[in-house]
Amino acid sequence: MKYIFKLFSARYIETIGSFLLIKELIYVLTGSERLENFSNYLVFGVLPVIVCIIALLRKCFFTDYSIEETDSKISLSFGNILKKTGIIIIPVNQEFDTFVGDGIVSPRSLHGKFINKFYKNDLTTLNALIDTELQKQQVSFTPRPNKTKGKQKSYPLGTCVRIEKKNKIFILAALTTFDDSCHAEPINKFHRNEFLSKIWAWIRSNEEPNDIHFPLIGSGNSRMKGTSQEKYRAIVDSGIAEISQAKTFQTFDITLPFCTFSKYEEFDEYIRFKALYKEISNPDQINIGTETN
Repeated sequence: MKYIFKLFSARYIETIGSFLLIKELIYVLTGSERLENFSNYLVFGVLPVIVCIIALLRKCFFTDYSIEETDSKISLSFGNILKKTGIIIIPVNQEFDTFVGDGIVSPRSLHGKFINKFYKNDLTTLNALIDTELQKQQVSFTPRPNKTKGKQKSYPLGTCVRIEKKNKIFILAALTTFDDSCHAEPINKFHRNEFLSKIWAWIRSNEEPNDIHFPLIGSGNSRMKGTSQEKYRAIVDSGIAEISQAKTFQTFDITLPFCTFSKYEEFDEYIRFKALYKEISNPDQINIGTETN
């Protein structure tokens, strides 16, 4: 809320100054005395507030920057990533479970929201699509006969399954692993970076240039260690590294939930810096998707 108030106040002062300057210029150039009666409540009240609200709403939904020496852009947005178009990354568990609830897939997770929105009454089709993709890729799996709920085949971290639905491309990417009692196990930064690296490698090999949208990976029930800032920076850095080497997409977008908007200023400053300088903190150790902070 502090940042929202700060942004609103700054825009309000700037807008009043601009309106007063325009008013004086028109008066000087035209000599029109009618401007003397120009209502102060429009200058100091209604118009600045309208401008500020528009500016704030734009910030809430979309900010983008061109990345130096490339044809790509990086953007930061807030809202529902499932409403985006292009390629949408959906972190899922390594068993590719599809049953929402009963301690398997949380309805509050992006995984659960994806299933409920697009396949709630058609899990048979979704399961068939997932199985077909995994068989086509000939991905090895680990049997989980002692897992008490859900599917009993576990696939490697970063395994990707492509699902097309309503002119959107969803990449279901295996992240979370469960113990036999269906409790999510912790994910450290090394697993996080390996996960990001495998997503980029898969996209590079299988997708045409397109807009790509990442959620704030690890913000739900995946038990990924680290702050939201650390997770955000890891995603940004992996995308910048990919753009610098492969340039396989048009706009690289990170879509965040509205509950993180209080950190907008910090998030925005980070992508603006990266778009301009494409700086990697540890260039000797960088791999696409590797943590760089």
